[in-house]
Amino acid sequence: MLIPLILIASTLTAGHGGNGAFGSIQDAINAASHGDVILISPGLYVEDLVIDKSLTLAATDPGSVVIMPTTSAPGGPAPNLDLGASSTNCLVRANDVTLYGLVFDGNNPGFPLRADGRNGVVTDYRYGSFDGLEVTRCEIKNYFYTGLAIVGGVNHAVAQTSALDIYGNLSGLANGFAFSDSQVELTDISTTRCATGVRANNGAQVNCSESTFMLSMIGFACKENGADLIWANNRFARCGEGARLEVLHADVTISESEFLY
Repeated sequence: MLIPLILIASTLTAGHGGNGAFGSIQDAINAASHGDVILISPGLYVEDLVIDKSLTLAATDPGSVVIMPTTSAPGGPAPNLDLGASSTNCLVRANDVTLYGLVFDGNNPGFPLRADGRNGVVTDYRYGSFDGLEVTRCEIKNYFYTGLAIVGGVNHAVAQTSALDIYGNLSGLANGFAFSDSQVELTDISTTRCATGVRANNGAQVNCSESTFMLSMIGFACKENGADLIWANNRFARCGEGARLEVLHADVTISESEFLY
């Protein structure tokens, strides 16, 4: 006789000063099992995260949990995803990870002047292709190279999330959001003061709606090996270029969108 195994998700808590069962977010991740929820109390958390299980990380009060990198090292070959010396704040190495209500801020006040973390949140393609990343009501700001990068995988969703002040060396290579060989749904996102708001390449499939791109060199760009993009009901305001297409093989549809200069 086969007895079915029933897995029941648990809720863990992280917080400073006794406000959680774990004093750091990474400690809670390490102790969690697949499918668990980690509730994070308000505060500043200076730590680099590796999420290697299917987990939900959620702020108890959206916008009150600020996560900063431990190291500033923006240089090196892109995307240079190693933790620590190359300063990627959060690496995702699992399917079905959800981030809710978190602020990722590369501008650690302990860094030298004009030095930020390199990357915010990245799916770590060195460990494979991961599906189902959901990022909702998050803010990602003050990184040198990329705010959120999703490389590979399907069924990703980003909603009500902003990328701010990600401009690198102003060459246009820095990205608020970057998608490569992945399938992503974007809803009500915003980018402000980014070299490129959204970059899609290598066959990425990106649907974007009800989003705003402001004060950036490029609103969105399609490069390297093309992409399949559907953009509807978006607003581009005071961008040097609303859209840039630098490939021969791209299927791009833009409808009911505003370009304001």
